[in-house]
Amino acid sequence: MQTDFSITQNSILFELEKLGLKAPLYFFKETDSTNTRAEEILKTADAPFIAFALKQTAGRGRFGRTWFDEAGSSISLSVGFPLKKIPHKNLEIFTLFCAIKICKALRTYTALDLQIKWPNDIYLNGKKLAGMLANVSAKGGVLESLIFGIGLKFKPLKGGEFSEFESLGLSENALDFSETVALVANAIFSAFEDLCRDSLENFVSDFASLDFLSQKQVSVKFYEKIVEGIACGIDSCGSLILRLPSGNNFLVSAGESSIVKK
Repeated sequence: MQTDFSITQNSILFELEKLGLKAPLYFFKETDSTNTRAEEILKTADAPFIAFALKQTAGRGRFGRTWFDEAGSSISLSVGFPLKKIPHKNLEIFTLFCAIKICKALRTYTALDLQIKWPNDIYLNGKKLAGMLANVSAKGGVLESLIFGIGLKFKPLKGGEFSEFESLGLSENALDFSETVALVANAIFSAFEDLCRDSLENFVSDFASLDFLSQKQVSVKFYEKIVEGIACGIDSCGSLILRLPSGNNFLVSAGESSIVKK
């Protein structure tokens, strides 16, 4: 496994080139948030590009949460994309579609049983492995760009905090850090290209094969409301299907999900 000191811009570029991905890489030894850096990059540079940080001090999560890092403990990267070619309807499923691609790529190389917890987390061994966040920016009422960020735990923090997270680098078949960065970035680019082509034929079935919440009693908080039901997959728009106690299905397009403890 690579040490913190051997994780360099060149080591990541080498792995990206092996996969045929030649997008510009902005490498930061330390920054507040790769999403923030990506927003700054978009002001002066063209998308697509990758912004990567060896250490984040204020990584963003959903609902204003912070993603904590030490150097080399997480794969923290953001990808900036132009929105000229992608059908806007596909933006609604961008995060889930990326999650599918990332899980499939990492499963192929590591044989690990990665799963997706709707709407934006990746799980391993029943614990959270990664969180994702997508932001769209507009100018003059026109959608211009999308920034997709991911924080994926690679090894535990030295102090042992956040033991509720799983760490990919501890697994028996783990790749080294730079290889994993390249695989994750390449999966995100692959997702974007498929969404631009409107290639979504297997979206719902692919998600079903990776669904962490499937057939579990789930509570979802959205718009200050809470609804409970049995998770029954997603529809073609990425909405979670909940089977209510009445037997009726209820669609949730956004929110925060949790398994109901019995």
